[in-house]
Amino acid sequence: MCHAAAFLINGLLDGHGSVWKSWANRVNFTFKHIPKITVTHSYEIKKKFIFKCLTCKFEIHRFSKSIDINKELCGLCHGRFEIILNNKNDKNKNEEYLDDDERFDRIRNDDYEFNSKSAGMIENAVSRTPNKFALFVKENYGSVKKDKNLSNHKDVMQELSKNFKQLSAK
Repeated sequence: MCHAAAFLINGLLDGHGSVWKSWANRVNFTFKHIPKITVTHSYEIKKKFIFKCLTCKFEIHRFSKSIDINKELCGLCHGRFEIILNNKNDKNKNEEYLDDDERFDRIRNDDYEFNSKSAGMIENAVSRTPNKFALFVKENYGSVKKDKNLSNHKDVMQELSKNFKQLSAK
């Protein structure tokens, strides 16, 4: 989320630079009850899908069904995979940290007080209204694409930009 804030609010793709660090510090100060945000982490990331080799029991964990079990084979033994849905309620996993959905539900439901400055920044980021050009694009994209018989997004946007400049000059 700090990467998203740095990009959406500050307009920077800064990696783990000074802007990202300032957002991480703000979050760490405001939300002391969640794990500390650092460049590296020590908590386990639970992924929704486990692809388990039926022969050697090798496991590949993924967030999506990105492996086609009918085509792909295990790289170690060339066995077939089965898909296992990772159970969020698995008590064998490290319970020190909750998965993101559970953690943020708990934050929303508990009576934690937000720093008013941080809450205002979040509110402003969400309620931003589109500028005139964005509204113009939204209203005219389909008609320009159809009328000019353009299939490339870049060409449509160039035409919209030209039309917008002509309208703005009047």
